[in-house]
Amino acid sequence: MRRSLRRTGGHHRDWIDAIKGGPSASSNFEYASRLTEIALLGVLSVRMGGAKIEWDAQNMKAKGLPEADPYINEPVRKGWEVVQEPTKQGHHSRN
Repeated sequence: MRRSLRRTGGHHRDWIDAIKGGPSASSNFEYASRLTEIALLGVLSVRMGGAKIEWDAQNMKAKGLPEADPYINEPVRKGWEVVQEPTKQGHHSRN
C-alpha cells in the first residue's frame, strides 16, 4: 500500500481547521518537536567536535559529556526570564 501525506490548503488553513475540530494539523507539534530535537542534537555534536551524543531525553543531558551542558541549558539573559504568574484562587469560568 502506498502512503502519502494529504494535501492541505496551506499551513494556516490546516491549523485553523484543526482548531475547529477537523483533522489534526499536518504540522503537528508532537512530530515537529521530535524532529527539532534530532536536528539540534546534530548541531550539538558539531559544537562538540563531532562527538557521538548519547541523549537522555528525560533529563535533557548528553550522557558522559558534561562539557555540552552549557549549550543545552544556556543561561537566560536579563530581561528574558520566564515568570510564572500565580494562579487566581476561586476563579471559575462561566459556561
